[in-house]
Amino acid sequence: DVYKRQVADGAQFVVGPLLKPAVEEIAAAGISVPTLALNYLPSEILAPPGLFQFALLPEDEASAAAERAIRLGQLRALVLVPNGAWGRRLLTSFAETYQGLGGKIIDYRYYDAGTADYSAGIQDVLLIRESKDRQTRLSANLGVELGFEPRRRDDIDLIFMAATDGSAKLIRPQLKFYYAGGIPTYATSAIYNSGSSSNLDLNGIMFADMPWVVDPDPLTQSVQQTLDSYWPDQARRRARLLAMGFDAYQLVPELASGGRLSGGELPGVTGRLYLSGDRRIHRRLSWAIMIGGQPSPLVPLDDFAPLAE
Repeated sequence: DVYKRQVADGAQFVVGPLLKPAVEEIAAAGISVPTLALNYLPSEILAPPGLFQFALLPEDEASAAAERAIRLGQLRALVLVPNGAWGRRLLTSFAETYQGLGGKIIDYRYYDAGTADYSAGIQDVLLIRESKDRQTRLSANLGVELGFEPRRRDDIDLIFMAATDGSAKLIRPQLKFYYAGGIPTYATSAIYNSGSSSNLDLNGIMFADMPWVVDPDPLTQSVQQTLDSYWPDQARRRARLLAMGFDAYQLVPELASGGRLSGGELPGVTGRLYLSGDRRIHRRLSWAIMIGGQPSPLVPLDDFAPLAE
């Protein structure tokens, strides 16, 4: 009803709605003017003509991690994801991109995000238990106690970890404890909240995120300062949603006039934006590594760097 009322009042372009059920509702009712929905329709629902879709999907970040790893020649992955719909979606997205580009997932584990101790699953997936079992059998066969330090598996090039900031702050130290601290570790932006503190346990994790968060340019910094002055309690806590709104505003004239986005990319604060054939807006993301408890920008890989053989 709100959508129809805005069109009747003369709206020539509509931005929204934000929630997926509402996007489905207006898609089913019919699109009267060009519309930029701030979420994606389910893949089985065909978008009607005139409907563009823009969302901050964690699946895009998982796919970006897979592509970066392949470009760096890291072809053997270990994956840790929470047991649930979100974790399964990220595992699927990472696996499809990674294996499609020639990588191999050596092993994966689901973990219970509601617990504080992930050691059992980490030991299993790193084959620490197998190492301990070998030592136990050897000591029993020889009849003597042996000096022993467990060894983790050595057939992996990276770890991809899907986790919120709370879980990541527990998993990362446990990976270090079980001798996996030196393995390149990738995650999604869910590990970091703008303005948060006590992030030292995240050091060394690499993640894809929007420039607004990890590498803001002077214009973006100016906008952020303005937001801080008006909404000091909200500006950082809702940083990514505010950035999405900023880019949605930039997209309106591009989509309405068939501008740069129709044949290229638009530099946005949520990423470099481009339009696919199904009228979905996708993002090329920036990269950061956690250092000193804060994200530090990583030098972007050459867009035309060859993929590993």
